[in-house]
Amino acid sequence: FSSKSVQKPTMSGDFPDTEGGNKCGRLSQDEEDKLKDDDPLKLKSRSAVCNQVLYSKVSGKFRKANGEEIEISEHPAVAYFKRSGFLPIRNFIDSLTRQKKIMQKCWISLKTDKKKKGSVTYFVPVPTLSSETDILDEDKELMKKFAETVKAHNQSVLEQSRESAKLETNESDESLADDFNAAAV
Repeated sequence: FSSKSVQKPTMSGDFPDTEGGNKCGRLSQDEEDKLKDDDPLKLKSRSAVCNQVLYSKVSGKFRKANGEEIEISEHPAVAYFKRSGFLPIRNFIDSLTRQKKIMQKCWISLKTDKKKKGSVTYFVPVPTLSSETDILDEDKELMKKFAETVKAHNQSVLEQSRESAKLETNESDESLADDFNAAAV
């Protein structure tokens, strides 16, 4: 990703990014609606792609690139869902929240639905709640490692954001630079 933002458990609030801005330049829907379709700010906003990130354990039968079938049991994984995968995952997480389900206790079956738009074929995730389980001590350890990973990621993004913000010039700096350049001529 060319620009990254902090990871948060909800989609509300600020998302400082590595460019010193917010949400990698993505405007809110209300802000976009006020702009014309060909406005450069709207086009730039649309190019910023949000991710829904899931930290999980993966189990199942899979196929390697060479066709060999393998089985994986409770292997730690991080999954990024963007574009056509973003909303289905977000809506699923929201449904768990509305049902007052604790996500860390949920076993989720994740399948895909093959879609076609013109000559483009893509896959959309279809998550369903399979069952619920208790959180074991080894689960708590893994959740702690995931939390440390998120914390380290966020610290790195915030440091880069602060550095990028320092490098940006404001209008008074530009005006002062123009004054110096005019005086030198």
